[in-house]
Amino acid sequence: MKVPIILQARVGSTRLPGKVLMEILGKPMLYYIIERLKLAKNSMVILAIPDTEEDSKLCKIAKQLDVDCVKGSELDVLGRYYMVSKLYPSHFYIRATADNPLVDFESAERLINFMLTHNFDYAVEKGMPRGGAVEIFTDKALELSYKLSVEDRHREHVTLFMKEEPRLFKCAYPSVPKELNHPELSITVDRKDEFEFAKRIYEKFYKEGKPFKLVKIIDKIVEEAKLGKR
Repeated sequence: MKVPIILQARVGSTRLPGKVLMEILGKPMLYYIIERLKLAKNSMVILAIPDTEEDSKLCKIAKQLDVDCVKGSELDVLGRYYMVSKLYPSHFYIRATADNPLVDFESAERLINFMLTHNFDYAVEKGMPRGGAVEIFTDKALELSYKLSVEDRHREHVTLFMKEEPRLFKCAYPSVPKELNHPELSITVDRKDEFEFAKRIYEKFYKEGKPFKLVKIIDKIVEEAKLGKR
Protein backbone atom coordinates (compact mmCIF):
# COMPACT_ATOMS: atom_id res chain seq x y z
CA MET A 1 0.00 0.00 0.00
CA LYS A 2 1.39 3.40 -0.97
CA VAL A 3 1.53 6.14 1.64
CA PRO A 4 -0.86 9.01 0.80
CA ILE A 5 0.77 12.43 0.49
CA ILE A 6 -2.08 14.79 1.35
CA LEU A 7 -1.45 18.10 -0.38
CA GLN A 8 -3.56 20.88 1.06
CA ALA A 9 -4.30 23.76 -1.29
CA ARG A 10 -6.68 26.66 -1.70
CA VAL A 11 -7.06 29.65 -3.98
CA GLY A 12 -7.88 32.17 -1.25
CA SER A 13 -4.49 32.59 0.43
CA THR A 14 -4.56 35.52 2.85
CA ARG A 15 -0.99 36.69 2.19
CA LEU A 16 -0.79 36.11 -1.57
CA PRO A 17 -4.26 35.37 -2.97
CA GLY A 18 -4.33 33.05 -5.96
CA LYS A 19 -0.66 32.09 -5.66
CA VAL A 20 -1.32 28.40 -6.46
CA LEU A 21 -2.60 29.53 -9.86
CA MET A 22 0.21 31.99 -10.58
CA GLU A 23 2.11 30.79 -13.64
CA ILE A 24 5.66 29.54 -13.93
CA LEU A 25 6.77 28.66 -17.45
CA GLY A 26 3.14 28.71 -18.58
CA LYS A 27 1.72 26.43 -15.90
CA PRO A 28 0.21 27.13 -12.46
CA MET A 29 2.51 26.76 -9.45
CA LEU A 30 0.31 23.98 -8.10
CA TYR A 31 1.08 21.88 -11.17
CA TYR A 32 4.78 21.78 -10.32
CA ILE A 33 4.19 21.00 -6.65
CA ILE A 34 2.06 17.98 -7.58
CA GLU A 35 4.57 16.92 -10.22
CA ARG A 36 7.39 17.02 -7.66
CA LEU A 37 5.51 15.12 -4.96
CA LYS A 38 4.49 12.40 -7.41
CA LEU A 39 8.16 11.48 -7.75
CA ALA A 40 8.34 10.33 -4.12
CA LYS A 41 8.66 6.54 -4.03
CA ASN A 42 6.14 4.32 -2.25
CA SER A 43 3.55 7.08 -2.09
CA MET A 44 0.56 8.62 -3.85
CA VAL A 45 -0.60 12.23 -3.96
CA ILE A 46 -4.10 13.29 -2.90
CA LEU A 47 -5.11 16.93 -3.38
CA ALA A 48 -7.27 18.17 -0.48
CA ILE A 49 -9.11 21.43 -1.13
CA PRO A 50 -11.99 23.45 0.33
CA ASP A 51 -15.43 22.61 -1.01
CA THR A 52 -15.99 25.97 -2.71
CA GLU A 53 -16.70 26.97 -6.28
CA GLU A 54 -13.51 29.05 -6.36
CA ASP A 55 -11.34 26.12 -5.36
CA SER A 56 -12.95 23.59 -7.72
CA LYS A 57 -10.64 24.71 -10.52
CA LEU A 58 -7.74 23.15 -8.59
CA CYS A 59 -9.21 19.70 -9.20
CA LYS A 60 -8.71 20.23 -12.93
CA ILE A 61 -4.97 20.66 -12.35
CA ALA A 62 -4.89 17.48 -10.29
CA LYS A 63 -6.75 15.60 -13.03
CA GLN A 64 -4.10 16.62 -15.58
CA LEU A 65 -1.57 14.77 -13.44
CA ASP A 66 -3.82 11.76 -12.65
CA VAL A 67 -4.14 12.78 -9.00
CA ASP A 68 -7.33 12.37 -6.97
CA CYS A 69 -8.97 15.46 -5.52
CA VAL A 70 -10.97 15.51 -2.26
CA LYS A 71 -13.14 18.43 -1.16
CA GLY A 72 -13.74 19.24 2.49
CA SER A 73 -14.04 22.00 5.04
CA GLU A 74 -12.38 25.30 4.20
CA LEU A 75 -11.49 26.25 7.79
CA ASP A 76 -11.23 22.83 9.45
CA VAL A 77 -8.16 21.64 7.57
CA LEU A 78 -7.58 18.88 10.11
CA GLY A 79 -11.09 17.64 9.35
CA ARG A 80 -10.21 17.68 5.68
CA TYR A 81 -7.23 15.43 6.36
CA TYR A 82 -9.32 13.09 8.45
CA MET A 83 -11.84 12.84 5.62
CA VAL A 84 -9.05 11.83 3.24
CA SER A 85 -7.88 9.19 5.72
CA LYS A 86 -11.32 7.59 5.68
CA LEU A 87 -11.24 7.42 1.88
CA TYR A 88 -7.63 6.26 1.62
CA PRO A 89 -6.80 4.03 4.61
CA SER A 90 -3.11 3.84 5.47
CA HIS A 91 -0.88 3.41 8.51
CA PHE A 92 1.00 6.61 7.62
CA TYR A 93 0.09 9.94 6.04
CA ILE A 94 2.35 12.68 4.73
CA ARG A 95 1.37 16.34 4.89
CA ALA A 96 2.44 18.77 2.18
CA THR A 97 1.28 22.31 1.46
CA ALA A 98 0.80 24.26 -1.75
CA ASP A 99 3.11 27.08 -0.59
CA ASN A 100 6.20 25.12 -1.57
CA PRO A 101 7.10 24.78 -5.27
CA LEU A 102 10.63 23.65 -4.32
CA VAL A 103 9.54 20.97 -1.84
CA ASP A 104 12.01 18.12 -1.40
CA PHE A 105 10.07 15.05 -2.56
CA GLU A 106 12.92 12.84 -1.37
CA SER A 107 12.15 13.97 2.18
CA ALA A 108 8.91 11.99 1.92
CA GLU A 109 10.89 8.87 1.03
CA ARG A 110 13.31 9.34 3.93
CA LEU A 111 10.48 9.92 6.40
CA ILE A 112 8.62 6.80 5.30
CA ASN A 113 11.76 4.74 5.82
CA PHE A 114 12.34 6.41 9.18
CA MET A 115 8.84 5.66 10.45
CA LEU A 116 9.05 2.05 9.29
CA THR A 117 12.10 1.52 11.48
CA HIS A 118 11.23 3.68 14.50
CA ASN A 119 8.30 3.86 16.90
CA PHE A 120 7.04 7.43 16.56
CA ASP A 121 3.69 9.07 15.94
CA TYR A 122 5.01 12.09 14.03
CA ALA A 123 8.23 13.13 12.31
CA VAL A 124 9.66 16.02 10.31
CA GLU A 125 13.25 16.56 9.23
CA LYS A 126 15.30 19.12 11.16
CA GLY A 127 17.48 21.61 9.29
CA MET A 128 15.52 21.72 6.03
CA PRO A 129 15.09 25.13 4.34
CA ARG A 130 11.70 26.62 5.18
CA GLY A 131 9.42 25.40 2.41
CA GLY A 132 11.39 22.27 1.64
CA ALA A 133 9.98 19.89 4.22
CA VAL A 134 7.01 17.56 4.47
CA GLU A 135 5.66 15.93 7.65
CA ILE A 136 4.60 12.35 8.39
CA PHE A 137 2.27 10.95 11.05
CA THR A 138 0.38 7.78 11.83
CA ASP A 139 -3.30 7.13 11.23
CA LYS A 140 -3.82 6.92 15.00
CA ALA A 141 -2.14 10.28 15.56
CA LEU A 142 -4.38 11.88 12.94
CA GLU A 143 -7.53 10.34 14.41
CA LEU A 144 -6.61 11.32 17.97
CA SER A 145 -5.86 14.90 16.89
CA TYR A 146 -9.16 15.07 15.04
CA LYS A 147 -11.16 13.81 18.01
CA LEU A 148 -9.42 15.72 20.82
CA SER A 149 -8.39 19.10 19.40
CA VAL A 150 -10.92 21.89 19.77
CA GLU A 151 -9.00 25.14 19.29
CA ASP A 152 -9.27 26.84 15.91
CA ARG A 153 -5.49 26.96 15.52
CA HIS A 154 -5.30 23.19 15.92
CA ARG A 155 -8.01 22.67 13.31
CA GLU A 156 -6.25 25.04 10.88
CA HIS A 157 -2.67 23.81 11.43
CA VAL A 158 -2.95 20.06 11.04
CA THR A 159 0.03 18.83 13.05
CA LEU A 160 0.22 21.54 15.72
CA PHE A 161 -1.76 19.55 18.28
CA MET A 162 0.58 16.58 17.85
CA LYS A 163 3.65 18.73 18.48
CA GLU A 164 2.13 20.48 21.49
CA GLU A 165 0.97 17.34 23.31
CA PRO A 166 4.05 15.24 24.19
CA ARG A 167 2.00 13.17 26.64
CA LEU A 168 -0.07 11.89 23.74
CA PHE A 169 2.35 11.83 20.81
CA LYS A 170 5.94 10.71 20.32
CA CYS A 171 7.52 13.20 17.91
CA ALA A 172 10.85 12.82 16.13
CA TYR A 173 13.03 15.36 14.34
CA PRO A 174 15.66 13.45 12.34
CA SER A 175 18.35 15.58 10.72
CA VAL A 176 18.31 16.27 7.00
CA PRO A 177 21.24 15.17 4.84
CA LYS A 178 24.08 17.62 5.44
CA GLU A 179 23.83 19.03 1.92
CA LEU A 180 20.30 20.24 2.69
CA ASN A 181 21.05 21.59 6.16
CA HIS A 182 20.11 25.23 5.54
CA PRO A 183 17.53 26.22 8.17
CA GLU A 184 18.39 29.87 7.56
CA LEU A 185 17.06 29.64 4.00
CA SER A 186 13.43 30.20 2.99
CA ILE A 187 12.15 28.71 -0.27
CA THR A 188 8.44 28.92 0.50
CA VAL A 189 6.04 31.28 -1.30
CA ASP A 190 4.07 33.65 0.91
CA ARG A 191 4.90 36.92 -0.85
CA LYS A 192 5.23 38.12 -4.44
CA ASP A 193 9.02 38.44 -4.19
CA GLU A 194 9.23 34.84 -2.95
CA PHE A 195 7.17 33.72 -5.92
CA GLU A 196 9.47 35.61 -8.29
CA PHE A 197 12.47 33.91 -6.66
CA ALA A 198 10.96 30.44 -7.14
CA LYS A 199 10.02 31.36 -10.70
CA ARG A 200 13.66 32.27 -11.48
CA ILE A 201 14.85 28.95 -10.07
CA TYR A 202 12.44 27.11 -12.35
CA GLU A 203 13.42 29.17 -15.37
CA LYS A 204 17.08 28.29 -14.78
CA PHE A 205 16.90 24.64 -13.79
CA TYR A 206 13.59 23.05 -14.80
CA LYS A 207 13.34 20.77 -17.83
CA GLU A 208 9.91 19.78 -19.11
CA GLY A 209 8.69 16.68 -17.33
CA LYS A 210 11.94 16.33 -15.37
CA PRO A 211 11.67 18.02 -11.96
CA PHE A 212 15.06 18.69 -10.39
CA LYS A 213 16.07 17.21 -7.05
CA LEU A 214 16.42 19.85 -4.36
CA VAL A 215 19.75 18.38 -3.23
CA LYS A 216 21.15 18.86 -6.76
CA ILE A 217 20.51 22.61 -6.88
CA ILE A 218 20.55 23.66 -3.23
CA ASP A 219 23.97 25.32 -3.62
CA LYS A 220 22.62 27.37 -6.53
CA ILE A 221 19.59 28.43 -4.48
CA VAL A 222 21.83 29.48 -1.59
CA GLU A 223 24.00 31.43 -4.03
CA GLU A 224 20.96 33.19 -5.52
CA ALA A 225 19.72 34.15 -2.06
CA LYS A 226 23.14 35.49 -1.01
CA LEU A 227 23.35 37.63 -4.11
CA GLY A 228 20.23 39.41 -2.92
CA LYS A 229 18.21 38.63 -6.01
CA ARG A 230 15.04 38.02 -4.05
